[in-house]
Amino acid sequence: MAPKNDPDTLRLVTTESNIGDPFLINRCLSGEVLVIRRFLQRIEAHDLVRETVMSAAKTVNQNVAQRIESLGFDKLHDLLSVDEIIQLMPLTQQRLFNVVQKLYKIVLRRGLGYWGPIWVQRRPIIRFFIPQDWATKHRRSIEQFQEKYGQGRLTVLRPHRDIWFKEPSTCINVWISLGTVVPGNGLSIFPEDYTNALSYVEERGVTRDQPVTRPVNVLMNEGDALFFHASQLHASEINYSDLTRTVLSLRLAVDDPKLSSSTPQRYCQVDSRVPLSFWSLHSNKSTRRWLQRLFRLFPVTTTAPLKPFLLAQRKETASIQSPGFRPPQKGPVSDAELSSGQPLAISERHFLVKLEQEGEQQIWRLDRRCPHEGADLALGYVEDHYIRCPWHNLPIDIRTGRSACKSLDSIETHLCTIRDGQVKLS
Repeated sequence: MAPKNDPDTLRLVTTESNIGDPFLINRCLSGEVLVIRRFLQRIEAHDLVRETVMSAAKTVNQNVAQRIESLGFDKLHDLLSVDEIIQLMPLTQQRLFNVVQKLYKIVLRRGLGYWGPIWVQRRPIIRFFIPQDWATKHRRSIEQFQEKYGQGRLTVLRPHRDIWFKEPSTCINVWISLGTVVPGNGLSIFPEDYTNALSYVEERGVTRDQPVTRPVNVLMNEGDALFFHASQLHASEINYSDLTRTVLSLRLAVDDPKLSSSTPQRYCQVDSRVPLSFWSLHSNKSTRRWLQRLFRLFPVTTTAPLKPFLLAQRKETASIQSPGFRPPQKGPVSDAELSSGQPLAISERHFLVKLEQEGEQQIWRLDRRCPHEGADLALGYVEDHYIRCPWHNLPIDIRTGRSACKSLDSIETHLCTIRDGQVKLS
């Protein structure tokens, strides 16, 4: 059974879709975010993916592989050591690359109903997002892994567009859950920012002073797939759940990546109608060379049926370094300036929030910097009595300053008093 989503929220960002929808790619390129429930199971690729990942797990630790097979990947951090998880990541990606020809054929033909040429990312990406409190205990090992393989595989990235990471402008992400995605370990998507120009740091994400809109998270079960355009602003939630989030990422590009990507070698063109065109995905280089020669002798010339909806070029600002948010020091703050649940920055260090508690209004002063990565909490949003970090959706209790992650420091909070309509800040 698919997890329950708030229907109003779901209509705002996602549309439930069916397998074999030939218009799915065009819909994503026009800004829709689409979900296909039980995608892997319905296209009969679930066993292929699961067995491939499990073969890597058995190589890493044969003794616990049986428990992983029965419990799934949600408790991976409880079953394997940090060194074993770090070893599992590249090994799993290599095993997936060995079956990527078959996987892409199934996804294109059965999943998308697409028959024709298209560009695909040669190597799929496996991501094991482990709980933050667990990761903090093994900070040094994870930092060493990031230095070698980059961010976004074991740890979170700030809100970003994949095109800022040199991906093609017509790239579609296929984000497939291999476990359970719940509040606290999901993917945040900012659909209202899709057409907005944003200030960002290349290959890192939005600058620290860049406001973003409220994100939407989709709950998912094993085999569910999320489809979205590479220009959609998105970020992983900080994992404050007790589950490891395991995700397989595939990427498709409608146009030649050489036209809009500085790393076109990541992609190759295939034709889902012709098995021979998948030669460039073959794991053996010698085999690829022979198939390439054969492909040149018997070329396949087709015209892609897609007419992608392309947005006008955004005038975004790429920043080498965030300029920082420096509002002027405010004088006395009037109670009338505050709207319930709306953060108001009052200095470089602090912001105010008005809460409604049991029919009574309370005004709280809080530190602006998130204890996780220093995002500006004054740019976050309030939900119940929590301020949500604008980058990674971390909930912080406005009344206590404590977050959902025990390994993170609390922030300073202070209940203010009101005299003659003025907020007393000290």
